[in-house]
Order: sequence, then structure tokens, then C-alpha cells
Amino acid sequence: MVINKKGFSLLEVLISLTLLSLITISIIRGTKDSHNIKEKVTSEDRDQLNVYMALNMLEWDFSQVYSPLYFSDKFDVQTLSIKVEDQDDPIFALNEKLQRILNEKYYNNPLFFAPNKDWIPIPRFKDNKSSIEFFTTSHRRVIENSKEAVFNWVVYTLEDPTDQDIEYHEQKHAQSEDPPEQFSNFVRYSMAKNPYTDDDIDFDKIRPQVIMENVKSLAFSFWNDEKAKFTDLRSIGDGKGRIDAMKISIVYSNLYGQEEEVERIFRPLWPLYNLREKDDFK
Repeated sequence: MVINKKGFSLLEVLISLTLLSLITISIIRGTKDSHNIKEKVTSEDRDQLNVYMALNMLEWDFSQVYSPLYFSDKFDVQTLSIKVEDQDDPIFALNEKLQRILNEKYYNNPLFFAPNKDWIPIPRFKDNKSSIEFFTTSHRRVIENSKEAVFNWVVYTLEDPTDQDIEYHEQKHAQSEDPPEQFSNFVRYSMAKNPYTDDDIDFDKIRPQVIMENVKSLAFSFWNDEKAKFTDLRSIGDGKGRIDAMKISIVYSNLYGQEEEVERIFRPLWPLYNLREKDDFK
């Protein structure tokens, strides 16, 4: 038996090392590319998820918006009282007293503007085009036996970024030659304690929840039955006490600093019908 004791030549070793290096580099490069693609896709998904979650939160609140005008008419003194001209008549005095009670309770009330026929207070809708405040039953207690109701007031609005937001933004893009511009935060306020108070709510004392960042503009519009289109709240007859649909338009800066726009329409869960058209429901 003949044993060949000849080993590998230097050239063969160099060729083997070269091939092994090329294979290793290819594997590392492929792994790195896969990691970068995963990070990019994850970041893009997270960016879109933030938009999705913000709109879903607004939809949750508005779908359960509460107003007695969805199921009854507003209380009207004139329809329940007998018109009399004699000021000495007891009916005249009763009407005056009832009107005075209504004025004292609701004329300067910042949250409720009138009662319905069952004397349930009708909440106001408040907006200034880039914010909306309304009354809803969407609240769920997170602390057992806490003094909170399912009724709550919510506000959706834009606010300037905080000092912490600005500092984080600067640190995040410290190495970037052209960092993306930082815009406003889309925030949500919620107040579920004593929601039927007659005093206005100081939302400045409530900590907001940031639901979306880098929002350039925000606009709310509301369905107008008479004009058959979305308009501002002031042009709707029942606008201060009832809304049948709301549209939100958001312009925001995405992950790459590019401008994107999204629109959504929300409707309450209450049956959509017009109380003025009673002939359809005989």
C-alpha cells in the first residue's frame, strides 16, 4: 500500500481561502441586505400602523357619540304651554318661570345647550376646523370601582411638539445632513369624571395622548343634509346637538419626509334618520 504524503500547494491554499472569503462575504452581505429590508419594511409598516391606529381610535369614539337628538326632539316651551297675553294669568307666570329655568340652566352652559322632551341634557359639538370636541359613551374604566362613567368628553386636536419630542427628533437625525422637518402632534384628550357637570372642562389640566406625529394639517367637516355635502359645523341646523357623519382630512409627513394625505368618513351607531321627515315612519 502506497501512501501519498504530498500536501496542498500554497497556490491551492490561497485559492481555497479566496473562495471561502468570497462565500463568507456573500453570506454576510445577503444577511445584511435581508436585515436592512426587514428594518425598512418594519419601519414603513409601523408608520402606516400609526395612521391606522389614530383613525381607528377616532372612529371608536365617534361611532358611540351620544346625543338625545338621535332618538327624540328638543324640548320646546312653546309646544307645551298655552299662549296667553294676560300677564296676571297663572299660565303666563308658569311659562315665564319655565323659560327662566331653561335660561339659567342652559343659556351660558358651555357643555349642554338644551334638554330634550325627557329633560335629558343635549351635549354641544364644538369645533374650530382643526379640532373637534364631543360627548361619547366610548370610555371603559381601566381601574376597578373608579369614579368614572362610560360617558366622556373627548377632544381631538393638533398641538406643537413638546421639548422632549424636539430633543428626541434632533438626536434621531443628528447624523443626517438634511433632517426631515418636525410638525405637530395629533392628540386626544379624554375626561370621564363627572361628565354632566355644568362647568366647562379645562383640558389644559388633562394629559393628552399623542396618537400621531408629524401632522402638517388637520380638518374636520360634517354632513349637511340640506346641501348634500360635507360643510362646517355652523352651517348645519342640528350641528350643535347632532351630527350624522364626519369627515377627517389629515396631511402628514411620512417616514421619509414625504407628504401624504388620508381621508376617512365616520358615522355614529345611532340609526340615521331625519326626525323632520316623520311621514316616512308612520
